[in-house]
Amino acid sequence: MSFEIITDSASNLTQDLLEQYNIHMISYHVCINDKDFLCYEKDRNYEETGKKFYAAMRNGASMKTSLVNTAQLEEM
Repeated sequence: MSFEIITDSASNLTQDLLEQYNIHMISYHVCINDKDFLCYEKDRNYEETGKKFYAAMRNGASMKTSLVNTAQLEEM
């Protein structure tokens, strides 16, 4: 029997763990001031991204999140 592990970006797994255990990541989306961003992208600098995200929140940006849609899940 074979299987694959798929998680979502809320798991906050590091790239090292994803690669070590061959785990597939599917990303949620966040919309900041009507601009859509993936919550997870391979090789992104998350320290810098986090600083920008929370600075936008402090400055009153409009924030919305969404779940993984059916098309994304089927593609995965």
